[in-house]
Amino acid sequence: MRAANAGDGAGLPSISRFLLVRIVGICVLSFTLLGGAAYTLILRPAQDELSRVAMDLTADRLEEEFDATANDATRLLAALRDWTQLGTTDLKEPDDIVRVAMSQLLNRPHMLNVLFARADGIGLIVGKSSRGFLVRMIDHEQAPGRQRWLHYDVAGRLLGEEFVARDYDPRERSWFKGAMRTEFGGTYWTDPYLFFETRDPGLTISTALEPAPGGDPLVIGLDLTVRGISALTMQYRLGQSGGMALLTEEGRVLGQPYGADHRRSESMAGGLLPLPGEMGLTAIAQGWDVWLARGRRPAVEMFDVQGNPWIGRFRQLRLDNLSLIIAAVAPRQDFSFGGTRDAAMLAALIAGILAMAYFLSRQIARRFQRVMQALAAESARIGALELDRPVRVPTRLREITVLVDAQERMRLMLRAATSELEQTVATRTRELGDREALLRMILDTVPIGLSMVREGSRPVMIMANAAGARMFGYEPEELSGHPVIDMWARPEDRDDYIARLRQEGAVSGFEARMRRRDGSEFWVSFTTAVTTHLGETIDLAAYEDVTARRAAEDQVRRYGELIGRITDTAPAALFEVHVAPAAAGRPMALSFNFLSRSVEPILGVSAEDILHDPGRRFLHVDADDRARLLAVADRLNDAGMASQDEFRVLLDGEERWVLAQREALRRNPDGSGSFVGFYVDITERKRNEQTLKLEKQRTENALRQLREAQVQLVQAEKMTALAGLVAGVAHEINTPVGIAFTAASTLADEATALRALTDAGTAKRSDVMRFLALAEETATLMETHCRNAADLIQSFKKVAVDQSSDDRRQFELKPYLEETVLSLRPQYRKAGHQVVVDCPDDIVLDSHPGAISQIVTNLIMNSTIHAFAEGVAGNLRLTACRVEGGRVRLRYEDDGRGIPAEHRSRIFEPFFTTRRGQGGSGLGLHILHNLVAAKLGGQVRYEDTAGGGATFVMEFPAIAKA
Repeated sequence: MRAANAGDGAGLPSISRFLLVRIVGICVLSFTLLGGAAYTLILRPAQDELSRVAMDLTADRLEEEFDATANDATRLLAALRDWTQLGTTDLKEPDDIVRVAMSQLLNRPHMLNVLFARADGIGLIVGKSSRGFLVRMIDHEQAPGRQRWLHYDVAGRLLGEEFVARDYDPRERSWFKGAMRTEFGGTYWTDPYLFFETRDPGLTISTALEPAPGGDPLVIGLDLTVRGISALTMQYRLGQSGGMALLTEEGRVLGQPYGADHRRSESMAGGLLPLPGEMGLTAIAQGWDVWLARGRRPAVEMFDVQGNPWIGRFRQLRLDNLSLIIAAVAPRQDFSFGGTRDAAMLAALIAGILAMAYFLSRQIARRFQRVMQALAAESARIGALELDRPVRVPTRLREITVLVDAQERMRLMLRAATSELEQTVATRTRELGDREALLRMILDTVPIGLSMVREGSRPVMIMANAAGARMFGYEPEELSGHPVIDMWARPEDRDDYIARLRQEGAVSGFEARMRRRDGSEFWVSFTTAVTTHLGETIDLAAYEDVTARRAAEDQVRRYGELIGRITDTAPAALFEVHVAPAAAGRPMALSFNFLSRSVEPILGVSAEDILHDPGRRFLHVDADDRARLLAVADRLNDAGMASQDEFRVLLDGEERWVLAQREALRRNPDGSGSFVGFYVDITERKRNEQTLKLEKQRTENALRQLREAQVQLVQAEKMTALAGLVAGVAHEINTPVGIAFTAASTLADEATALRALTDAGTAKRSDVMRFLALAEETATLMETHCRNAADLIQSFKKVAVDQSSDDRRQFELKPYLEETVLSLRPQYRKAGHQVVVDCPDDIVLDSHPGAISQIVTNLIMNSTIHAFAEGVAGNLRLTACRVEGGRVRLRYEDDGRGIPAEHRSRIFEPFFTTRRGQGGSGLGLHILHNLVAAKLGGQVRYEDTAGGGATFVMEFPAIAKA
């Protein structure tokens, strides 16, 4: 800097110019730096922060609303699960299920179907339809490829039903398989797919219920449509042109953004949702590619769409097993502060300030100071979150106005964010309360006791679930703050428990005697862990009442001791054998794990010797049997194989028999295994078997001879009956033949006398007329009696041929019965009996007439011989009729003395008779029973007759079996 000469100011700038130049320079430099710094440090970060906050807030709202939808589905699924576990679910009688499902679907537009399915192929689907609701009932095992459809209106009234051909097995659907892979009570989300009936795209949430013993698991599912999910995402808008979308892990569109074509989202080519590019969502497609390329980082991504800058943010959303992506994209210009006009006005303002800088420097400085003080005060107020009053700073400077506006916008943003935060905190607080109540409900439903104990000089109970409180005789709220020292029955157990807990930090399976509220004692098993909470040591304990288990263990121990005494004293020697498989250079090894002492009197070797050397068990076994037993032992390691062998043992010079019974018990993966069995002395049984064998052979020979004699007696009985029939018929024929012979002799004598008169010429007309009258009468008498004889012979021929033949033919039952009765007339008529046949004319049989003839003969002869006293005339009746099933019932009755009650159970036995030695063979009714059962294929029974007498009822097919 050049020094000025004293008293000479020529060439030096004036103070005004100096200040003006410097003020203008400072102003220009200051405004330049201020503008660049404001844009770099405030406007640009504020713009990016504003876009991030806007996207995060919108994404939070979308996530909360989608979580609410998912939680609603989860709660509905849990409610349906709890409802079905009440035992009121019957998928074949679904009225209650349908009513509950329709009421839940009615107010949930995003849900389409409620699904129920069991592992046995029975399913039920309640879904919305154009008419109201459609219920599809499925039984894939009993009716594959066929469904029963029930149509309801929105009021739940049944409109009609139909059967529809659909090959749908719910067990093959992804929602059923996924739920069955998940633990019982958990939830499973499917990937998006096309619903079977409506072909709507969507996804399903399902859960599997633990079955009752012997029952099938039940799976419940809810169908959520893509249309319903898109209705959530389409209501969110970012800036002027941006929006929110819900994507799958593969980047396919599940919920489309604001302004997208709804129809294009419902097209699933090849069963897949469309990609953003396939739907024309270029911005989401570009942002997705950038996000993937940068490693899916949780940050705001910048990218270009057709030359324009866009902002995108992607983040994951988890639903149990399903992972989704929330995508938010918007043009960057939608978040810009001001525009070209604002920039021009700012430039003009700066120029005016530079022009007036010299004249207004002090005023500007003071005004700037006042403005900055006001801005600082407003900033302090905003920092103190006093956001209700708007920012107001009096100024005429545009830059300051812009800054004030920015502060106002920041105040509004902070107030909105604070309000959102307060709402979020309130929501989270309610959710926390709900979760706490749910956790309490879960704890109270756990069947074992759970509790928290605060350690110290006097440990006290913090909380206990319902099961734990009931175990000690309290209500859960009564145990809060209750000292636990009084709950121990024995101080030494408590001291041991505390020592182990402090030394190891946890105990498992610690059992001790505890004391209930009423003073009674019981056994408890503890599993406890130690933790810290808010600086305090807390014991978390799970415990259960093991009194019954310990009693059972004591009983098992006593039973074990009893079984040990029994096995040592039982006549059979019990054993368990372990088998080690053969290996390279080593044969199969066999060792006894257990052998009862009673083996010594059976095998002649003590149990201790056999346990030490298993080969000594064959020390006294016959040599031939020993080789066979060793071969069997090589095969005994096959799982499930059982064997039984008998072998001989030589003890004290006596041969004794032993039974070895073995059965495989288990087989291990390394080829080793074990089997169990017993040895028992069966010498006496073998002797008895030999004796029984000889006795059986003698009995079989006697039985064969008896059967041969029975066959001969039956044949003789038949021939005797036939002989009696022949004798009776011969006697019956003798009368008409004798009358005819007498009439013929009389007629011959009269003819000889008439011829003598004629030869003598003394014959008169009256003699001739008398002869003719006698001849006519004689001829009529001879014709009548000869016809009777012919009929009797004809009937006898038929009956005799049928009784001696086993042929089958068609015949009318009524005339055949009458002919049979006619052939027996000589037998019963001399006793004065009457036989009545009552049979319809239209009964035709295709059967064995000889059997029926023999049956009728035996019945009539049996009544004639046994039913009536000497000189008493009886009434016999044969009644026939048709019965159901193409069968015929033949009923025989007499009014004789009947059969005593003590004999009725034996009347059909062979050789049973009450007239032994009086001509009775005891085979008549036995033959009748065999003929009805074996020949005719029917049944016969005896019935009591009111007022006395005997009744036999026979039923047999009208057409005999081949």
